[in-house]
Amino acid sequence: MKVLILTIIFLLPAATFASTDNDPMTSMPLTKMFWELYQERNIIGQNDCSNKCARYLKALVKDGHTAEIVVIKPHTSSMLHAIVKLTEGEKVSYLDPTRGTLADDLETLGYFKKSIQHEELASLGAQYK
Repeated sequence: MKVLILTIIFLLPAATFASTDNDPMTSMPLTKMFWELYQERNIIGQNDCSNKCARYLKALVKDGHTAEIVVIKPHTSSMLHAIVKLTEGEKVSYLDPTRGTLADDLETLGYFKKSIQHEELASLGAQYK
């Protein structure tokens, strides 16, 4: 009986939270793909942040969204990192399928370095197809 009560206590808030459209982690475009990319193993040069962002960007654009890749220098690293900038009207979100994070403010993730448009992906190499 204790297990049943504890299960209800833990699942009830999660179910309530997941059912709301205001939750950015469940209402963002292509949520399932975002979390699948996050769960994939990171391999530098083969399946890293740039590859995951390129795949997510292509799917977003194909689905009719306005998005681009943004290269940043994270506050906690000396290496550059790729994330996706999603623009929906006046709202801008930054999605990181590598780390499984979402932010409305780029400064919380790092310093802006460069942006890459969807059209540029083909010229950057086969790893982004």
